[in-house]
Amino acid sequence: MPATTQLERLDGTLIVRICGEIDQDQCTELGCTIRDELRTDDRALLLNLAEVTFCGSAALALFVQLQDHAVRSSTQFALINPSAIIKAMIAVCGLGDSLRTWSDTEAA
Repeated sequence: MPATTQLERLDGTLIVRICGEIDQDQCTELGCTIRDELRTDDRALLLNLAEVTFCGSAALALFVQLQDHAVRSSTQFALINPSAIIKAMIAVCGLGDSLRTWSDTEAA
């Protein structure tokens, strides 16, 4: 199932809920959608990955790019509720120190 997104704004935070598979074919469009939605007054960008069923290396690269974009905009960035497999991929790729993950939106 291709990735779908739901966007929500809550107190200066853009929360992007991603559902389905994030593969290489969808990363460009997904990245553009998220960057276009990020406002200069947003304090945080949170990607909720609770319903992601597949995440390839291109998705990890996308997460790093979105984090870089957020940092340049003085916006905090975090991944919310990533699966154990996504957490393992982050660790194996050496991204554990740079990509912050949280169990839920409130914790972030």
